[in-house]
Amino acid sequence: FTHFGQARRMATPNATPRVDPLLAMRGDPKLAPFLLDDFDGTAFASAVLASGSDATKDAKKSLDLTIASLDAALGLTVREHHDVLLHQLGGIDEADRVLQIVTGGVSSLRQTMGRVKDELGEPHDAVSGKTLTLENLTKTVDVLRRAVRHSKLNTKLKASLMIGESVDDHAATGGLGGADEGTTTDDRDRARRVSNAAAGDLARAAKTLCDLELLKSEGGDELVGIEWVEKDAKWVTEAHRETRRRAGVALDNGIQSASQAEVGAALQVFHNLNELRSAVTARVVSLAQNAIDSVRDALDPKALSREAGSSSPETETETSRSSAKYQSKGLGSRPGFPPAGEETRWAEILWQRVERAFDVARVEGLKTWHLQRVLAKKRDPITHVLFLDEVLFGGGNDKTTGDEDDSDVHGAFGDTRGDADDDDANGDEIQKYVDGSRTSAGVKNTPCAVFISLFSKGAFEVLARSNASAGFAKDALLSGYPRLVYVLETLHLKLLRDSDAKGAQSAVRKNGVDAFLINKIADPVAQAYHARVFSCLAEPVDSLLSPNTLQQIANSVVSGGVSGSAGAGRGGEDVRRFLSRVRQELDAVALRPGLVAEVMRTGVAKALVLMSKRAETATNTSHEARYFAVGTPVSSAQRANAALASSLEEVIKNLGKIVPHLTSAPSEALQGALATLRETARDIVNTTLASALAKINAHFAAMHDEDWSGGPPPGQDASPYAARAVEALGWLDESGFFALFPPLDSGDATSALSPSGDARADLATEVFSSFTRNACLLRLGENGKLRLAKDTAELERAVDQFVFPTKYLASASGAHASIRALRAAVFLSLDELVEGAEAWGRLGDEGTTKENDAEKRKDATGAASLVRDLPKQVTLMLAFSMAPNSVQTPWQRAGLTPSLYATWMNTHAGTDIAAAATETLDAFDSKRSDVGAEAKRAASLIRAAKKTLFPSR
Repeated sequence: FTHFGQARRMATPNATPRVDPLLAMRGDPKLAPFLLDDFDGTAFASAVLASGSDATKDAKKSLDLTIASLDAALGLTVREHHDVLLHQLGGIDEADRVLQIVTGGVSSLRQTMGRVKDELGEPHDAVSGKTLTLENLTKTVDVLRRAVRHSKLNTKLKASLMIGESVDDHAATGGLGGADEGTTTDDRDRARRVSNAAAGDLARAAKTLCDLELLKSEGGDELVGIEWVEKDAKWVTEAHRETRRRAGVALDNGIQSASQAEVGAALQVFHNLNELRSAVTARVVSLAQNAIDSVRDALDPKALSREAGSSSPETETETSRSSAKYQSKGLGSRPGFPPAGEETRWAEILWQRVERAFDVARVEGLKTWHLQRVLAKKRDPITHVLFLDEVLFGGGNDKTTGDEDDSDVHGAFGDTRGDADDDDANGDEIQKYVDGSRTSAGVKNTPCAVFISLFSKGAFEVLARSNASAGFAKDALLSGYPRLVYVLETLHLKLLRDSDAKGAQSAVRKNGVDAFLINKIADPVAQAYHARVFSCLAEPVDSLLSPNTLQQIANSVVSGGVSGSAGAGRGGEDVRRFLSRVRQELDAVALRPGLVAEVMRTGVAKALVLMSKRAETATNTSHEARYFAVGTPVSSAQRANAALASSLEEVIKNLGKIVPHLTSAPSEALQGALATLRETARDIVNTTLASALAKINAHFAAMHDEDWSGGPPPGQDASPYAARAVEALGWLDESGFFALFPPLDSGDATSALSPSGDARADLATEVFSSFTRNACLLRLGENGKLRLAKDTAELERAVDQFVFPTKYLASASGAHASIRALRAAVFLSLDELVEGAEAWGRLGDEGTTKENDAEKRKDATGAASLVRDLPKQVTLMLAFSMAPNSVQTPWQRAGLTPSLYATWMNTHAGTDIAAAATETLDAFDSKRSDVGAEAKRAASLIRAAKKTLFPSR
C-alpha cells in the first residue's frame, strides 16, 4: 500500500491532495499496530474481545471503514496506471511463449542425447573390456620380465661368487692370506693378482646385488608369491652379507699394505653396494680408536710396571734386581710407583712408551691419508662420481660448498673444527685441494680431518683421566710436559712430511687447525704444569714478602747504618732464588717457542704481578715512613721500604735484560708485568719523596712573602726560601736516603730506567715545575729579577747535585728547559714577550710533525726560543706579572693568594687557565675609562698573547 500511495502522489503531482489511508492508520492508535512488522493478529483479536462487546463492535466498524478506504485507494491507483499495467502484462505473455519454445528445445536435445548414448555405449563397453585385458597382459609380461631378469641376475651373482670363492680358496692355500715365512716375492705377487681378481669379481657381484635391490624397489610387491623368487631371497641376503664381509677384508688388507689398487677395488665394491660412506666412516673410526688405545696402553700403570720390572738379566744391575725383588714383595714402593732410586729409569721407559704410542698414531693417520688419497682419485666407471664426493656429500650430484652445514656429514663424521674457531691460530679458512677443483674442495670433514679430531679428543680424555688419578704417570707427564709438547709437535710434523705427495692433499691441514687440535691433547697436563710453574715461582715471592722476612730486612737496615745494602741478607737470597727459578723454567722450554710464551704469561708474569700486589701490601705507609724534615735521619720504616723497593729493582733489572732476546708474545707479557712491578717500586720510593716534595712546595710558596718589586740586589747567598728548598734537597742526599737505592750512573742515561731513578727524575721535574708556576706570578723589579735568576741557578745546581742529573732530565721532560727559559724571560719587556709569543705562534701555524718540529725549534730565536720552552700558561701569567699594577691579575680577581693560585694551576688544564685570563681581561675592559693608557696598552698586549697561545680561547 505504501508503494501504491507513493506512485499515486508522483503520478498526479498537481492533483488535489487526498488523504492517504496508510497515514490515517498510522495516526490511529487502534490501527497503528497493523503496520508493524511483528503484528500478531491473534493477540489483537484477543485484546479486542477482552474489552467487551461494545469495543468489539467499534473495532469491527473501524476495520470495515479502513478496508473500504484501502480498496478505494487501490482501485484509484490501478486506474491511474492502467496503461503501464497493460504493457507489463504483454511482456509476460511474450516471456511465456519464449519459455515454451526453450522447453521444447530442451526436450528435443534430451531425446537426441539419449539416442547418441545408445549408439556409443556398446562400442565403449567393448573397448573397456579389451583395455582391461591388455593391461592384465602387460602386467603379466612385466612380472615375467622381472622374474626372468631376477633369474638371470641370480645366475650371474652365483657365478661371480663361485669364482670369488675359488679365488679365496687359492689365496687361503698359497696366496696372500696363507703366506708364511717361506713365501717368495713371486708368490706374493701372484697372490696379490689373485686378490685383485677376486676384488673385481666382488665388484661385479656387488653391482649385481645393487641391480637386484633396484629391481625389487621398482617392482614393489609384484614378485611376491613367486615360489622360486622367494626361495632365492634368503640366499641373496646371505650373498649380500658375504660380499660385504669380503669387501671389508679386502679394504683392510689394502689399507694395511698401502696398496692403492686393492683399496680402490674394495671401495668400488662398497660403492656398488651403496655403502661407501658407512664403510669409510667405520674404517676411520677404527683407525682413530687404534691410535687412542695405543696412548691408553702406554699410560697403563700395570703395563708400565710389567715392562719396567722385566729387565733382561744381561743388562740388569744388582741394584735394579734388588729393587725388583723388594717391589715383588710389596716392600719399599707403592703399587704403580717405582722403587726408590728407579724413578729416572721408569720415567724414561714411560716416555719411550708414549713416543711409541704416538708413532702408532702417526701410522694410523697415514693409513687414513692413504684411504683419503684413493677416495680423491677413484671415480665410478659408469657415473664418473668421485668417491670422496660420495663420502662427503652423500652423492655425486650433491656438490655443495664446504662452508655449508651438512647434517649427514656432521652425523657421520662430526664437526672437526673443535675449539679451533675461537683460537687466533685458526682464523684462516680451510685450504682447498691442491688441484683447485670444486670437487670436495674446502670441506672440513675429510677422513684425515675426522681422524685428527677423533684421535685428539680421545687422547685428550686419556690424558685427562691419567692426570686426574694419582700415579707415577701423572708425575712423569707433569715434570716432562715440554717433552710431551715435543712429541705432539713431532707427530704433526711427521704427518705433514710423510703425506707430502704431489696432487694429493696432506694428512694435516696447513692452516693450523690440525696443529691446534693435536697440541690441545696436552691441555690437561698443561694446566697442571703451568700451575706448578706458578707455584714454584710464587714460593720465593711469598718468602721474600713474608712478615718474618720483612722484619729481618728492617732489622738489617737499622743495624747497617747509612751504607747498609738494601738487598743483602734474607731478602737478597729470596730474590736470587726467584731469578734462578725463572731461569730454570725458561731453560726447560727454551726449545719450544710456544711454551716460552705460555710459561711467561701464566708463570713468570703472574708471579711478577703477585710480587707487585704483595709488595703493595707490605709497604709501610705509616707516619714514620712518610715523615720528612731537614735534620731528621732516615727512619727504620723508610729504610725497610727502600730495601723492599731495591729488591724489586733487582728483579726488574735482571729480567729486563732478557726482554730483547724474546719473541713478541713472551716479550709483551714480560714487559707488561715488569711495568706493573716498576710502578709499585716507584710508588714505594715516592712514599717518602712525596713528603719531601710537599716540604719544598711549602718553601716555594714562601717566595710570595718577599719584596720582589724593590728590595736590595742579590747577595752572596740565595733568597731565604730558595736556601731552605736547597737545604731540603741536600738533606735527601746527606741523610743517606738515596744511598739506600742502587746508585745512578752519571755516564749512562739508561740508569733512569730503574724505578728509584724514575722517582728521582719525577721529583726533579716536579721541583722545577712548581718553582716555575710560583715564579711566573711574581711582579719583579730590577733587583728582584737578579735575585730570581740567582735563585734559579742555585735550585738547578742543587737538583743536579743531590737529586738527578739535569742533562738526562732535559731529554726526558721540558721542566728543566722551562726553568732555564724563565730565568731569561723575566728580563724581557712585555712587548718583547708578546712578540716572541707571536713569532713562535707563526711557526706553529705550519703544523707540528716529527719532520718539521726540530726545524721549527731551530728557527726559533730570541724571545721566540724562550716562549718555545715555557709552558703556555706560564707565559700567559708572566705577561700579567709584567703589566702595570693597575691591570688586575687572574688570582687577584679570584681573591686568591699567588701561592694558592699556583696550586690551582697545578690541578687545572691550560684551557681553564686561559678561560680565567679571558674573564679577567673582559672585566678590565668593562672599566677601561678608569685606567691609564699604559694599562690599556698592556691589557691589549696580554690579550694578543693569550689569543696566540690559546687560539680556541
